[in-house]
Amino acid sequence: DPSTLAELDSVDCGARIGSRPAFSPDGNWLAFRRDNTTATDLVILDMHHKREVKVLKTAKSDGALVLFARGGSLLLTASYADDVIRVWDTVAWREVAVFPAKFPENGRGGMATSPDGNTLAVGGKDGLVRLWDLNRLMEMAPLRSGAGAVYSVVFSPDGKTLVLGALDRTI
Repeated sequence: DPSTLAELDSVDCGARIGSRPAFSPDGNWLAFRRDNTTATDLVILDMHHKREVKVLKTAKSDGALVLFARGGSLLLTASYADDVIRVWDTVAWREVAVFPAKFPENGRGGMATSPDGNTLAVGGKDGLVRLWDLNRLMEMAPLRSGAGAVYSVVFSPDGKTLVLGALDRTI
């Protein structure tokens, strides 16, 4: 409970939980990476029934971003190991697209969805911010930062502004 800081419940998730878990927009699911030495399982936890719904096998990507998009109908998983973003349909829990990415050398690239969940922005080591239309699963024209590698991206709440943090330490 955030107001009292009291623990309300817990769920044993087995192995160490990786960084950057993500809630679905309705709060029904929690997606997180389960770390081990060879792969990083992506676990989908049903928050109401306190149980695993699905475990998706992914390449080892400690700390790689996970986010829900399009109202929770898509799950996006960054893979720093092979420089891609995998797109999963959350009804069938199947991979529906793979987007190429050029994450910065340290494997900590930024990834954000627009407030309406229909556009994905991903920062790259080449100074580009790649954009994808998540309804058509197609890449749009990229934005050039001119400031070196892009490490973080975020949309404003109204979706009209995209802010990026780059190698030159500017926003």
